[in-house]
Amino acid sequence: MTNIYLIDTNVLIYAIDEKSKFHIDSVEIFEQAKKDKFIPCIAYQSILECYAIITDVKRVRNPLNPVQALALLTNNYLDNPLFLKIHQRSETAKRTLSIAVKHRLSKQQIFDALLIQTMLDNGIKQIVTYNIKDFIRFKKIKAIQPATLLAEK
Repeated sequence: MTNIYLIDTNVLIYAIDEKSKFHIDSVEIFEQAKKDKFIPCIAYQSILECYAIITDVKRVRNPLNPVQALALLTNNYLDNPLFLKIHQRSETAKRTLSIAVKHRLSKQQIFDALLIQTMLDNGIKQIVTYNIKDFIRFKKIKAIQPATLLAEK
């Protein structure tokens, strides 16, 4: 499973946002995956985080209404066979809380811990993200920026 990379929420968002300075690299990640350079993986948690972002007037310039958001996320990610989808297991929450205690996490950091534990519970050890700093403390996974992954492929 060394060729499987979890795609972080921020990469999914930038792939949608054509005005983002990260849009081109984010889209190119998916283009490289289509060429079988690696297997892209998405956690269902990230789909829900995308929904929260793209429907929030405080987080995006032109928020989508719920119907538009559902259609976009379904077409781009949920129904897209390119992506391996992973979900939480029955013990994921308990293990996540253990990570939070071990690393003294608080507030919104718990969601990064949940994503990491979901990855580990599904045998995924690599994440593509623009927020390397959010994942650097977790030694069981490798965080890589999109540009770095593209340069390797």
